[in-house]
Amino acid sequence: MRIKYGFNDVPSPSETSILAFQHALAAFGSIIAVPLIVGSAIGLSSRDVSFLVNMALIASGIGTLIQTIGLGPMGAKVPCLMGTSIKFVTPAIQVGSVYGLSEIFGCTIVASLLEVILSRFLKYIKRIFTPTVRGCVIMLIGLTFMPVGITWISGSVESLALGLLVMVFVVVLSVFGKGIISTGSVLWGMLLGYIISFPLGLVTEFDPFAGGYISIPQPLKYGFSLHISALLPFLIVYIVSMIETIGDLLAIEEICDEEIGAEGLAKGILADGGTSTIAGFFNAMPLSSFSQNIGIISLTGVASRGVVALAGVIFIISGLLPPVGNIFGAMPQPVLGGAVIIMFGLVVAAGIRVLKDAEMSRRNMLIMAVSLSLGVGVSSFPELLEPLSQGVMMVFGSGIVTGSLAAIVMELLLPEEKDVA
Repeated sequence: MRIKYGFNDVPSPSETSILAFQHALAAFGSIIAVPLIVGSAIGLSSRDVSFLVNMALIASGIGTLIQTIGLGPMGAKVPCLMGTSIKFVTPAIQVGSVYGLSEIFGCTIVASLLEVILSRFLKYIKRIFTPTVRGCVIMLIGLTFMPVGITWISGSVESLALGLLVMVFVVVLSVFGKGIISTGSVLWGMLLGYIISFPLGLVTEFDPFAGGYISIPQPLKYGFSLHISALLPFLIVYIVSMIETIGDLLAIEEICDEEIGAEGLAKGILADGGTSTIAGFFNAMPLSSFSQNIGIISLTGVASRGVVALAGVIFIISGLLPPVGNIFGAMPQPVLGGAVIIMFGLVVAAGIRVLKDAEMSRRNMLIMAVSLSLGVGVSSFPELLEPLSQGVMMVFGSGIVTGSLAAIVMELLLPEEKDVA
């Protein structure tokens, strides 16, 4: 795949705007899903849930700007989109059900300091990420998220047809389109699918003004509290988040053929933790890198930091103007699913390309076999971990983390051997 625009290239204003909306739409549903799920689970009022959705978008926008543009020592300065992470839903519900929102945001702020501290040691461990480990991690990002897209297009004949139609739109526009039609293929495919979904009755009835006309951030609106027992699950998931962000940054490095380096990787993880601290103050849950935009970069060849930074601005505007968020947030899952399947398929292909640089020795093939099998297995059959403790399930419930840790441990422990399989 040829990169049309590198990290520091800037497309035309019209092209930048369209491409930025493409990135924003791909992540929009996942960002707003976090406060919607948590708010519903702990019994918040519709007004509070609407406010938390707006704050999640604003915090995600701020985090994206810091990761792409940089703020002091924070930010890898790469086209990496940040958003409220679905990984924190379980601990947030556990903590919020007992102690309320003040405890969720207290844990968000304090636990994020662990990731800030660990980011200072990343330059010593980057050597662990050999082509074998990197290829497995990148492939797992695609393989474990691809079923999400499949799930989103299932459920009815209409959903399946719409998802497949979006896939066809994206492929045709990407291959046969010219200029902005090709580079914006994901956006055009999703918008066409959104339009078609109305007569199919797949758009849930919604009120664009349900959250009012404007939402003003109120730092620590719900207060701040902290219990040590509530902090532990957040600390565990922050480590999980760090591992996944390392994988995302390495995938961006590989796909874009740009050198991030150990220092850039450390700054990216520092941003992962530091922006989560900021998110907690803005009444939002922790942020993490989003894998969705990696697939868009693979498909479009556009790796401009300016494009992804503008997506962050779109998030902020959407958070300040609830009607904007409500309209795009109503996009049906089959539309998103059709685009997601292609995007994560391309991430898998990028991982395969990395593995081409790894020696196909018996040792490395065993690492690949165990890593990919465990990662995909846990992701496909999470019930496997039900007999274990909640803490263990939180760590190893992510296929990316399970497979990545398996690859890292085997890379460290298995002796080198030169025989080619």
